Amino acid sequence: MLIHLFSDTDRYEDFEMKLTVPGNLLFSELHEGIQKALDYDVTQMASFNIFNQYFEQTHEISLLDMGVKDTKLMSELKLEDIIHSEKQIINYLFDFFSERHFTLSIEKIEDSNEACFNIDVKGSVPPQIVVAEMDFEDELLKDKPQNNKKKDLFADAFNEDFEDDFNTSEDLFDDIDNYDL
Repeated sequence: MLIHLFSDTDRYEDFEMKLTVPGNLLFSELHEGIQKALDYDVTQMASFNIFNQYFEQTHEISLLDMGVKDTKLMSELKLEDIIHSEKQIINYLFDFFSERHFTLSIEKIEDSNEACFNIDVKGSVPPQIVVAEMDFEDELLKDKPQNNKKKDLFADAFNEDFEDDFNTSEDLFDDIDNYDL
C-alpha cells in the first residue's frame, strides 16, 4: 500500500509538501521524516489527528504517552492501521504552543509492494514554533480603570489583609538599616 498525501497550501501561502509513504510506515517514522524534511527539531512535541470526511475526529495519535486512557502512540501504530480511505484527513500538529498544524489530505491510496518514502517540499517552510508576543500587564488591566494600575494588580493578586500589613512599597524599606545582613 502506498499513500499519497499533500498539504493544504491555503494555511501557509507559498509552502507545499507532498508525501508518498508506504502503508506499513509507523506514525513515528512519518513524524521524524516530516521534521527532518522541514529542518525542524525532532525532539519537539507533535501529534496526528485523523478526521473522517465529515471532519469528525476519529483518532489522536501522540508522540508520548501522557497517561490518557486509550492513547494511541506513534511508535506503535502504522498508517495502514488507521488510513483506509481517500476521504480521511490528517492534521499534523507540529507547534503545541500556538496550535499550528499541517492539514494533510489523502490524494490516493494504491496497492503496491513498493517501499517508497518521499517528502517533496516547495516554498518557504513555516517556522516550527511561533510564540505570540503579549503584553501581560495590558491584558490584565484591559477591563480595569486606567488610574492606579499597579495598586489594582496587587489588589487582585493578594488579599487586603496582606496589603494592609505593608501600606506602601516605601514602608517596606524604611527599617532596612536596622537589620544585620
